[in-house]
Amino acid sequence: MRLPGRAWLEWRLEPVDGDRTRFVQRALYAPHGLIGHAYWWAVAPFHAFVFGSMVRNIADAAGEAAVTAPAAAPERTPHGGH
Repeated sequence: MRLPGRAWLEWRLEPVDGDRTRFVQRALYAPHGLIGHAYWWAVAPFHAFVFGSMVRNIADAAGEAAVTAPAAAPERTPHGGH
């Protein structure tokens, strides 16, 4: 996907009580220039839907019921840093 900046997804599994595991998904974006920042703000309203759906689909595919949690906005690294 071509973007005015660098973007990546991070997935992590964290042990929880007993035999349960928490799946953590984090989206990061390092914008390049004014166009990169404009792009970020233009697509920001859609992030909760897209990334929330992605987590639920992964959980469903794993055979587990998705747990509803407060939606967190993806992170944007300041000033195009890594």
